[in-house]
Amino acid sequence: MRTRYRVTLVLFLLLTLVPLTHQNILIDPFDQPLRAQQAQEPAASSSAFGLNTHIASRSIHQQTLNLAADVIDQSGAGWVREDFHWYRIEPQPGTYDWEFTDNTVLLLSERNINIIGVLFPAVGWATPFPGDQPDNVSYYPPDPARYAEFVTTVVSRYKDLVQHWEIWNEPDNPFYWQPQIDPAAYATLLKAAYPAVKAANPNAQVLLSGLVPFDLSFLRKLADEGAWQSFDILSLHPYGDPWSPEHGQIDAAGIGAVNILADQLGSKPIWVTEFGWASGPSDRDPLGLTNQETQANYLVRSMVLLRAAGAQRVLWYKLKDTDIANPYGLLHFGRELDDYSQPKPALAAFRTLNQQLAGLTPVGQLSRPEPQTVLDFESPANWHALDAQTTATESTLTPNQTHIHSGAAALQLDYRFPSGQAPSIGFAPQDAIALPGQPQRIGMWVSADGSGHSVAVRLIDAQGEPFQIRLGFAGHPGWQFLSAPISGKLPTYNQLDPTNQGNQQIDFPVSLTALVLNNTQKDRPSQGTLYLDDLSVIQTPDTYQMRFANESRIVDVLWSPQGAQARIVTPADHALLVQRSGESLLLSAHDGSVEVSLGPSPIYLNHLSPSSSNQPTTPDHNHALPDETPTELPAPSDGRFADETFRALWQRTDGPVAAHAAGLPNRSWVWGPGPLTNGLYEPFAQAPDGRRLVQYFDKSRMEINDPSAPFSPWFVTNGLLVVEMMTGQVQTGDSRYQQLEPASQAMAGDNIEVNPHAPTYQLFAQLSYPPNPQRATDRRGETVIEQIRITDGSLSIHKNANLAVYAIQIGDYDQNLGHNIPQVFLDFFQQQRLVQEDGQYVLRPLMDWVFVMGLPISEPYWVRVTVGGNEKDVLIQAFQRRIITYTPSSDPAWQVEMGNVGRHYMRWRYGW
Repeated sequence: MRTRYRVTLVLFLLLTLVPLTHQNILIDPFDQPLRAQQAQEPAASSSAFGLNTHIASRSIHQQTLNLAADVIDQSGAGWVREDFHWYRIEPQPGTYDWEFTDNTVLLLSERNINIIGVLFPAVGWATPFPGDQPDNVSYYPPDPARYAEFVTTVVSRYKDLVQHWEIWNEPDNPFYWQPQIDPAAYATLLKAAYPAVKAANPNAQVLLSGLVPFDLSFLRKLADEGAWQSFDILSLHPYGDPWSPEHGQIDAAGIGAVNILADQLGSKPIWVTEFGWASGPSDRDPLGLTNQETQANYLVRSMVLLRAAGAQRVLWYKLKDTDIANPYGLLHFGRELDDYSQPKPALAAFRTLNQQLAGLTPVGQLSRPEPQTVLDFESPANWHALDAQTTATESTLTPNQTHIHSGAAALQLDYRFPSGQAPSIGFAPQDAIALPGQPQRIGMWVSADGSGHSVAVRLIDAQGEPFQIRLGFAGHPGWQFLSAPISGKLPTYNQLDPTNQGNQQIDFPVSLTALVLNNTQKDRPSQGTLYLDDLSVIQTPDTYQMRFANESRIVDVLWSPQGAQARIVTPADHALLVQRSGESLLLSAHDGSVEVSLGPSPIYLNHLSPSSSNQPTTPDHNHALPDETPTELPAPSDGRFADETFRALWQRTDGPVAAHAAGLPNRSWVWGPGPLTNGLYEPFAQAPDGRRLVQYFDKSRMEINDPSAPFSPWFVTNGLLVVEMMTGQVQTGDSRYQQLEPASQAMAGDNIEVNPHAPTYQLFAQLSYPPNPQRATDRRGETVIEQIRITDGSLSIHKNANLAVYAIQIGDYDQNLGHNIPQVFLDFFQQQRLVQEDGQYVLRPLMDWVFVMGLPISEPYWVRVTVGGNEKDVLIQAFQRRIITYTPSSDPAWQVEMGNVGRHYMRWRYGW
């Protein structure tokens, strides 16, 4: 809650109340729960978006509550956040006034609107502070036992109509927790309130009081106090005004950093219960950088970004202006508090958002233009400590040739932050590095360690104005592209030198002056290792295409802060373009796409073709799409595992690689650096409800066909993805398939567009079972010199004696389908390596290769393919579940690798 006017409103709230008569309202005795006559269990709205309405605590007249509820209902809000003010409900111990809260709860519940009840603030008689007026509002913490009694009373009364309760508001704000912020005291209050809520209503969910997520020390201290299990949902208030949602990184800073911490402390759902922008000058924006139009644009853009980042619910602050000084509302103040007759453009924008996205699940940001690599860290460079502070921490930045994103080298950042010291460390090149052109976005590939520290770059522009741009946060192990926009007016916190009277925006040309790691754990020591690779820029205007979908609809939300023309690929014959205001226009697709003009005002693009509306993007094949589709659509991974058994299976082989375990020789991935997607349910006839839980990785897919089956090594299986791509048959049951075109992607090396001599799955099917059931002869001891050539889309096999130089011999013959396996692959399958079992690193066989690979379905063949832009000899063999390759020119630790079958399959089936 951003403003402090509520103290001055107490005089209004103490006016004589006029009772409201309504045929559906029952005012029960105080010790009985409140119910609506017409609907005991109202159906929840399908919209994940909502509003801070506060009509029970800020309305003057009972007569206008019905009008306010109608406005909320017509907005399409699925959720509201309502105050249950203790000083107003129980002004004296044991004396209750339920009139405003009863009427509000009933009116909202009858309209099927979900309510989050905020149990805040205190009443003076319940606090130990002598300056409090006994029957008035207090922002001092109450006695925990008295607070728990109040919680029990309120939750019991509304247990049939309110299922979500938030304990206090912003205790990390010194105004709302007086006389000073005290995490330990709030933890005590939370631990008293949680069991009180559960005792009164076991089905209720408890929300942590809304916290501003840009300093996570308060959350860490709550965990230190043992309060992490005393709430069910993390509630956040990621205010970034007056800066745009994109410049403020409301998704990465507002959600991403908290997700990283929650994974360390214990995963919790994240709800954003308060945030917003004013439509004119405000406490946070005295210059009035946002106007009514900007407010409406930011509302849609921020809510979409937050949902896509993982926020399950997103609530705007607020329904209506309640004073002139801080106009955050969707309606103007008007004549008085209860005047709902003067909407702003943001109200129509919010209504359209709910109409377009209700019932849809965020799929995520579709691909941006390919970044242009500026610095690949291949050549040795003289990086030196940026300042004495960096030197004092003994942190280092050195070349690394084993943990790389691309090419042959990356940078290894070994950092150390002593407790309470070193807010940041940095390293500078010997000379500033010029960035080409006029980039709109800058980014870098980072393989992180889960620390949550923020990665930044320092830039200096043509006018000598220095900036520090936060790219993102050090999240889960595995390579992630962290990036940020650098066009337009930048937030003041990006300015390095407050005395520099610059224009607060980058004037080109611009140069890189340092790489920086900012400490986000200043209250405790921290050390670890990050890997950095391929510093890159994007030259085209920043555009956003955020996809939402369910089993029958696909909607893209699109905008460009600078403005751009965009051609949007669509699987549909038509697309319905809906403006922010709700106006619409039907577009016809041409050559599989529609062209749209983008600007700061978001638009919605509905893909309308019935035959293809349930595919998330255009796949790489051209055919009628299947009738059976996943009940959920793949979303880019947030780093979490969809099931504990998935995590354990990945952790055994790839956890040590991701953690750079001591004593672990370098080796390639079995699954990949982490999940490629979040979990989703795909059709499978024999699974419960006809669907099974799956999760994709670079190298394969994990799946649970029967979650009720006894646990065994085959409880989790990995899909027959290679067979499916070769045959075009997507398996949706033990003997049930959907026919697609076989995959036309390169099986090894770069994408087929730049790798034309690589065999595709479709072509390789000629040599593989089941399309080709012919068994090979037993060739144990022979040298492999057979080479595949691709000419004008046709495949042929030739013997190339020059390939004998690699001395690859057949080591065994598999009798099942009749195919030979080279010894180099057998050695890889049978190696003893460091794995993680029961939390310990032990030396064990790396894998059960039949479980991981399936049976061989082809002979081994040499191919000449393009890898990283260079042509190389690669030995390739197809198995039912995986592709395996041997590249003799690679580093010995990486000569044998699993193919990126999971990625190939995602592109083939889902258009990723």
